[in-house]
Amino acid sequence: MRYRNYYCTPKYSDGEQMYYGDVEGAPEIPMIEAGTIDEFERLFHEAVDDYLDRRQAVKHRTKWGLIVTILAIIGILLAAVLTCPKKEQHVAVLTEKVNYLLSDTVDSSDDFKVLGAMFGGAIAKQVLNMYLTVDDHVLFSIGHLEYDGEDNLLSVGAFGHIFTISNEELKRRVEQNKDSQGFLNRFK
Repeated sequence: MRYRNYYCTPKYSDGEQMYYGDVEGAPEIPMIEAGTIDEFERLFHEAVDDYLDRRQAVKHRTKWGLIVTILAIIGILLAAVLTCPKKEQHVAVLTEKVNYLLSDTVDSSDDFKVLGAMFGGAIAKQVLNMYLTVDDHVLFSIGHLEYDGEDNLLSVGAFGHIFTISNEELKRRVEQNKDSQGFLNRFK
């Protein structure tokens, strides 16, 4: 028998008085069993139709799954491009870090040192505006500062957020440069 380009050859079992057979080229379709040849043919047609409907549904789901995945990736990339932080955002976050560092190291009972720390924070913003280089890589941005011939990574920006070196690392860098007219010493 042939139906929609699928073949099935019915075999007859005298002992069970039944027709049975497998659909060629479609191992997913279970064996067909029927008491008459007409019933066998009807079950064969139904089995092939069900099989083709399931394959079409899987194809349809796969196509939509792929489309949704592609749209999601495009959406994420577009969001990254539109929210890629600019230099001003890097400067603001790094200035806040420097202000924290200056206020953390000052004894609050000494008014002159507190005033110096506040003034140092204002200077920090100006210095960062002048010397911080921010590379815009479309999806993300990188803030770095060249000092003593070394390129120092200070911040990375993505999706509207700025990720910076830790307060401890910033403090370590300041301590490391204390005696050598280090960059951050200009703030004091």
